[in-house]
Amino acid sequence: MREAGLGVDNALTLICLVKACGNVFAGKEGKSVHGLSIRRGFIDRSCYLQASVVDMYVKCRLLDNAREMFETSVDKNVVMWTTLVSGFAKCERAVEAFDLFRQMLRESVLPNQCTLAALLVSCSSLGTQRHGKSVHGYMIRNEIEMDAVNFTSFIDMYARCGNIRMARKVFDMMPERNVISWSSMINAFGINAILEEALDCFGKMKSRNLTPNSVTYVLLLSACSHSGNIEEGRKQFASMTSDYGIAPEEEHYACMVDLLGRAGEAKSFIDNMPVKPMASAWGAYFIFYPKTLPLTGISSFAVC
Repeated sequence: MREAGLGVDNALTLICLVKACGNVFAGKEGKSVHGLSIRRGFIDRSCYLQASVVDMYVKCRLLDNAREMFETSVDKNVVMWTTLVSGFAKCERAVEAFDLFRQMLRESVLPNQCTLAALLVSCSSLGTQRHGKSVHGYMIRNEIEMDAVNFTSFIDMYARCGNIRMARKVFDMMPERNVISWSSMINAFGINAILEEALDCFGKMKSRNLTPNSVTYVLLLSACSHSGNIEEGRKQFASMTSDYGIAPEEEHYACMVDLLGRAGEAKSFIDNMPVKPMASAWGAYFIFYPKTLPLTGISSFAVC
């Protein structure tokens, strides 16, 4: 534009440029546009431009720049707060995401569903229930209706923190359960190595005429692997194709390699795979490789 002799003489043009940079993750160019908006004096006069700059920096994972812009903004509305909270959560900077949440409440800005959903993304990564419970309690105290995403996030958070009782309680509270919610509960039991309950969930899901999908079977096979039940894993791996016509994908093969590696049967499975083994399958295999074959054979197996 500038080479063509067209000046950037309004905030709307800058907003469009900033959004374009964010959409293609062009942080360097976004910084240049931000600098131009400062030099032209538009940034201080447009809350929409300020919000767009924050959003651009978040999309480009330049969170410190995003927070700096946020702190100087005049109108910190719930959308801008949520954008920043979500950015820190997605970049696994959970402590800072919750610090922002507390600051948000202190400044009397009420979070919305999107804010709370963003916080829940970071709960599991903290490995502690304290933060997740604080969000859960906030929603209950303020009578905020939970949607399917919230329910599933709470199930995952409690399960990963080892509180399977609370995970099940949240699941039982759901007004409606679809394949995703049933799969999340299967995963909750699976990561806690409670295969019998995972299989029971799987059976109940099918009895309600809900058809398992590819992700459901990844989680079920993972549950078999966590429990070390090779026989059940083989059975479910076969049934996904014979009963539902689901062709195994990379994740399914990786789960089976992980399961069979515990019994020293992974190499035979890899050799008989109808597709070329992917990195995830070999990665799962080499975890157990020292237990199954001489170390000197690694190079020959790694060439596929």
